[in-house]
Amino acid sequence: MAENNTNHASESATPDTSQTTEYFCRARSIAHQLALASKPVDDDDLITYIMTGLPSGEYGSLRTTLNTRVDPINMEDLLAMLLIHEAQLDEVDNIPIGTP
Repeated sequence: MAENNTNHASESATPDTSQTTEYFCRARSIAHQLALASKPVDDDDLITYIMTGLPSGEYGSLRTTLNTRVDPINMEDLLAMLLIHEAQLDEVDNIPIGTP
């Protein structure tokens, strides 16, 4: 049951239309609304759907890092990692071409 709910949640909270924090908060908000409707989504599933909704080209390395972790990640750590990764992507995007 939770899978169908989170599939819809991930579709309605894509990162293309918002920054990382907004995307993360939107996904958490949807999960909270589902919990209020007696359709709770556990954090592991929510983390999977958040990561699945991110562009694979830009976030592929982060996905690999999270998939190879020994200890599961919690939501707060996921947000921190997403923000750090986004900052690193912004740095790369802002480096002028030809800069060593």
